[in-house]
Amino acid sequence: MGVLMMFALIFIWSLITRMTGTPDMAVVLAVQAALVLLAFLFGATWPVLRNRNPFWATLGMGRTHPLFFIIAAVAVLFAGALCDEAASLLHMWKPDFFDVGAMGEISDTVAEAGPVEFVILTIALSLLPAVGEEVMFRGLVLGSFRRDMPAYFAVIYSSILFGLVHFSWLQGTAAGLLGCFLGAIVVFSGSIYPAMLAHLINNLSWCLLSRYESGFMDNVLTNGHSLPVIGISILVVTASVWAMWKLSRKRL
Repeated sequence: MGVLMMFALIFIWSLITRMTGTPDMAVVLAVQAALVLLAFLFGATWPVLRNRNPFWATLGMGRTHPLFFIIAAVAVLFAGALCDEAASLLHMWKPDFFDVGAMGEISDTVAEAGPVEFVILTIALSLLPAVGEEVMFRGLVLGSFRRDMPAYFAVIYSSILFGLVHFSWLQGTAAGLLGCFLGAIVVFSGSIYPAMLAHLINNLSWCLLSRYESGFMDNVLTNGHSLPVIGISILVVTASVWAMWKLSRKRL
């Protein structure tokens, strides 16, 4: 429902821009992010309210141990580096199929935006997806899948759907891989709030790097990360998953 509503809202927005002229790219991105947020929030909450299910519990909005927030906030930067490396390898393998596309355009828009536009874009690209996408995919979708299948299958399938809504093979693959890590956070913590924080930090770091690190996107996709960065990232992500697993056993 949320995905269908998202497509409908973006289609309506595209019609408006055609009728009134093309607005600034930064405005388009901010409005689309807001529309996607509304679509996902509606798509996730409507069936819960319609079926009169417990709202907070169904969407995974329960309280959890504070350590999950710290682990998620730190480890997501290293998980993001591994996702970048995977995207780099795919891009180098099939550059025409796994093209930069929208990712490059958004990165350029963030880099070239004025100060006010940059703040608006950063909020739109960081905070809004962290809320809307987590409620939809790690709340409703992952929670629904976990009722009928093992947790690891539920994480994988919900992450595939999460990647597909990013409209790009390259960005979708990176998002799907990151979705697996975010899904693991939710499974272990029992709450989507640590995943929201991790999602926010991941997107915020991407916006800041695009803004202040010249050629960030091109450099990552062309050269990838160094072996020490990859090795440290693997160790940190592995250790964080193990720590969350141990912490979840105590929580239970």
